[in-house]
Amino acid sequence: DPTIGFTSIVANAASIRNRGLEIVASYDWFVPRSRNDFSWTTSMTFTYNKNEVTEVENDATTASRLISTPYKVGYPVNTLWSYQFAGISDEIGMEGQPLFYIEDGGKSHNPVGRGIEILEFSGQSDPKYIVGLDNTFKWNGISLGIVLAYYGGHKMRCLAQNETFSTAFYGPLGSYFNDAWTPENPTSVPGIGQYASSELAGETMYSNTAVHDASFIKLRNMVLGYTI
Repeated sequence: DPTIGFTSIVANAASIRNRGLEIVASYDWFVPRSRNDFSWTTSMTFTYNKNEVTEVENDATTASRLISTPYKVGYPVNTLWSYQFAGISDEIGMEGQPLFYIEDGGKSHNPVGRGIEILEFSGQSDPKYIVGLDNTFKWNGISLGIVLAYYGGHKMRCLAQNETFSTAFYGPLGSYFNDAWTPENPTSVPGIGQYASSELAGETMYSNTAVHDASFIKLRNMVLGYTI
């Protein structure tokens, strides 16, 4: 509403449903009879979570909007929607420019204004599974606690192979350009130099080639102690 001076508002524009499971288990591998005996206890927590959008007040109708506001009925809240990479163009005047699939199997360098049906569901950015593993060792007053955490079932956008202008050599360039497309080297990396893009867009950042597995395991905590 231009009469009140705001260009956007924050609103509850969608409804979601969350369902999950949590399992906790522990086991004493070695039970001490005295302070000087060795003991080892393991505790594990496993959680699974699934969320789903059940209603959207104002559905996205263009690909670019669904990417920026990824709410669609039947899919997770933080869904990653991606343009489907269709290779590098070898058409005269378009050599070296990345292409993406559009309606009816066609290909385009700039599909931003197209419908949402051209997008691919590439997973979600929220972990589906979280596992915590806690091991505690004790012997003769010395204790060692080690906590490991695993997050899995989710994806992330990274390592996008973005295109560049032919004159954009004033700063560092990605190492992937070492394998840039040329007629003699028809790779899936955007061209550079005489085969660089004449029109830059953000599709490569939101391409399915820039979606990778985000699962990881890490050492969350390690504590060494001594009881007097």
